[in-house]
Parts: sequence; C-alpha cells; structure tokens
Amino acid sequence: MDYHNHTTPLAPFILIPFIALLLLLVIVVPFFILPLFIDAIGHLVCVLSFYSLWLRVSLKSVGKN
Repeated sequence: MDYHNHTTPLAPFILIPFIALLLLLVIVVPFFILPLFIDAIGHLVCVLSFYSLWLRVSLKSVGKN
C-alpha cells in the first residue's frame, strides 16, 4: 500500500489557503491600519497644537498679572 500518493494532494490544499491568508494580511491589513495611524497622528498633532496654544495663552496671562 503506497501512502505517498494519498498524502501529496493534501499538501497544496493546506498550503494554498494559508499562503492566500498570509498575502491577504500583508496586502489588506496595511491599507486598513495606515488610515487609522494617519488619523491618530492627525488627532495627536491637533491636540498638541491646541495644547501649545493654550499653554502660550495661559503663560501670557500669567505674565500680565
């Protein structure tokens, strides 16, 4: 009984979905994560600029008094 012929056709069926999933993760995930990162960076910049502006205004008001 030759088991080699029975085991070889299964290998591509196991590998192909795994490779496809890996490619999907490599291609699709950055496209979903990148806008989130850009949005987060933009939000952070907005908050930091607002904070620096508030700090400048508060320091000016403290300097006047």
